[in-house]
Amino acid sequence: MKNIWKYFVVLVFVFLLVGCNSNKKENYTVKLNVPTELLEFINFDLNYQVEEGTFQLPEVVIPDYQKYNVINEESTIIFEQINCSVTIIGWTDSNNNPVSTNQVEITSNSEFTLNCTISEKVKTVNINVNGGSFESLSDVKDNILTLPIPTKEDCDFQGWYTNPNFISSKIESIDFNAISKQTNVYAKFTVSSQYIIRLINELPEQLTINDIEQLKFVQSEYNRLPTSEKGNITNYNKLNDAYEKLEALEVAKEFYDKLTDLYQKEVTIELKDEVENIQELLEQLDESAFEYMPNVDLTR
Repeated sequence: MKNIWKYFVVLVFVFLLVGCNSNKKENYTVKLNVPTELLEFINFDLNYQVEEGTFQLPEVVIPDYQKYNVINEESTIIFEQINCSVTIIGWTDSNNNPVSTNQVEITSNSEFTLNCTISEKVKTVNINVNGGSFESLSDVKDNILTLPIPTKEDCDFQGWYTNPNFISSKIESIDFNAISKQTNVYAKFTVSSQYIIRLINELPEQLTINDIEQLKFVQSEYNRLPTSEKGNITNYNKLNDAYEKLEALEVAKEFYDKLTDLYQKEVTIELKDEVENIQELLEQLDESAFEYMPNVDLTR
């Protein structure tokens, strides 16, 4: 009798063990694929370990968003605001078949991909730096781009303008809400007073005909200064005194060039007219003109 009871207990134990195993469900992996560009907007996991049965695919709602692109060209920085709108089509399975409902039956490892379209509207700001440069653009805040302060060698930055001739009002920022497609901005620079002071200091104290082009260049650079800045040129008198000698320098150069050309020619009877022409120029020369010529003794 005791043996029968033992057999009965063992039989019940085996029955219960088999029954429990038969009710145990398999675990499977569910992987969700979302376009990389949209990952920052999702609020659910992409990988799951689930039991066999029904799995609820997440509902997806993506707000409109902006992204930005910077293109560096030779004299222009192109700054693009790309306004993106996402239309969710739905989930597809690993065979690219649309899933009709977000409740799916999981009987094996499964993979689902979010199917959507992204439409883009681009707004462009063409930033013309006019030979200048800047380190970087600031982030857009409240749909407004704050324009940087560029630098340019030997120049002072005078502001940003929407007109290439700088006849519009200065601006400091771009409001993308006011742009339908694109806009242009232009950096205005003027030569700096320190640059002009340095150029004047570089003029020789004793000018010669070899300094004519340098003198003209310095004067032309000075003329580019805004009127309000000209009073800051502390050594202007040196430039003014030098420029007053320009006419005499040019007369001396004309004489010197003809005399040099004459020296290089073979002496013939045909040179008579040229010699007479040089003699006429010589009579017009002030004695001080010889000081402007190299090889003064030879010239005399």
